Amino acid sequence: MGTLVGKVLSPIALAAFASHAAAAEMAEVTPVESYLMSKGNTIVQAFPAASGMKGIVVDNGSQKRLFYVTPDGESLLAGVMFDTRGANLTTVDLARTAIVAPVSPDSQSAGDLGQVWKQADKLNWLGEGDAERVMYVFFDPNCAYCHELWGMLRVPIAAGDVQVRWIPISILRASSNELNAAIYQQAATEGVLVPMAEMAKRQLQPATVTEEIRQSLAGNLALFRQAGFRRTPMMLFQEKGLVKVFEGAPLPQELAMMLKEE
Repeated sequence: MGTLVGKVLSPIALAAFASHAAAAEMAEVTPVESYLMSKGNTIVQAFPAASGMKGIVVDNGSQKRLFYVTPDGESLLAGVMFDTRGANLTTVDLARTAIVAPVSPDSQSAGDLGQVWKQADKLNWLGEGDAERVMYVFFDPNCAYCHELWGMLRVPIAAGDVQVRWIPISILRASSNELNAAIYQQAATEGVLVPMAEMAKRQLQPATVTEEIRQSLAGNLALFRQAGFRRTPMMLFQEKGLVKVFEGAPLPQELAMMLKEE
């Protein structure tokens, strides 16, 4: 009769075991992932997320998006996830992924983007900073990635590295119109910093949409659609005299590349 010998695993060994188990679990294809792949999508990244969920980055051939798979593997969630302290967990997850990518350069010619830049200058934008380098940003006040970008641009604006011209649009929710109205109205009396900070903290209170604001928002959205843009934030910047676009909230190193000295 054999002898059963017990071993106490060291913390390092336990951690390694848990890491291998988690990796194996992430590699397992769930039913909802199988469905996505059957529709021609590619899952380019998977990682453990909060509350037992699985984060996946899905590439449909034209863009990448972050989704969460429920623990049973049967459902897919899209949106922003917060914890009990109000922390935006999706922002943390986005930083782990390669989801944010510039719009394909083939989708816009240099001449087209040059015209978009000229037309953007005529819109009712809200400016921050007085640097010579200018960046236009289309944003929706309900867009969590826009909130993230606003925070990322605090230091470059304060340092005089860039002047940001914010262009409000309403595409995500019905409340976006009223929130944009509040931004326009407060910016006129208190400066753009106040309402934008409230927006980023999700403390902005809606306001009545006047006819003047309605027309401004309509003009902003018309250019956004005309240019073929689809998501927010959408950034327009110049590099060596050419207008470039970037879709989504950039990673810190990507923002640094946009703002580097030429």
